[in-house]
Amino acid sequence: MHFNNELLFNKYAKQQFFSGAKVLEIGPQGSPSIYQNLAANTDLDWWSLDIVEGFAGKENPKFIYSKELYNYPVQDNSFDIVFSGGVMCNVGEVWTWMAELKRIVKPGGLIITITPVSWPYANAPIDCWRIYPDGMKAVNNFLSLHTIHCSVEGLELEHFGYDKKLVDSHNIKIPYVSVAGYDNSRKMSAINKQKMAVNKVLNRFPFIRRYLNPVHHAIDTICIAKKVN
Repeated sequence: MHFNNELLFNKYAKQQFFSGAKVLEIGPQGSPSIYQNLAANTDLDWWSLDIVEGFAGKENPKFIYSKELYNYPVQDNSFDIVFSGGVMCNVGEVWTWMAELKRIVKPGGLIITITPVSWPYANAPIDCWRIYPDGMKAVNNFLSLHTIHCSVEGLELEHFGYDKKLVDSHNIKIPYVSVAGYDNSRKMSAINKQKMAVNKVLNRFPFIRRYLNPVHHAIDTICIAKKVN
């Protein structure tokens, strides 16, 4: 994952995790996961599931190992929230997978996904999808899930204090990886700081805005869908 995932989670998803909720995270990173720590609610009944047998958190009594991608060893209507961050891109049959998430979430429960749009090809072990809100809404409609929120956003530059008009300049960014890079440092890289300093000056002059420096800028889709029946 990259920093934009965390920013999207904090902006849209965090408030959905109510006290006492039973949560299943698909494909967590670490134990506790980054998102579990971001939720910052010790009253959550947080479970995790992975198809990777060697997952580091498998000793956790609330870890579920599944041999199958589309048929989890979980009873119907078991969880209030099913969450995944950076998983859907590595799922071949998104429609089948989302149907399985619908099966295990309770009626009235939520399926929350954060999916990379700008991430480069990464076969882990496969890499299949970069999906926009229209695509997510189409899957939700197909499965009779109600879309509560769905957007594609990059929040990193604004997080680091850059004016929205500058951030929205289409020639300022190349949607690729992250402002903060790969290392999850949550700090803007030195080269991007230098580029943005120059861009702030160039952006004042309409005739030379075309020469703004391209800056790595992650974009991801976040979707919150509700199981209505």
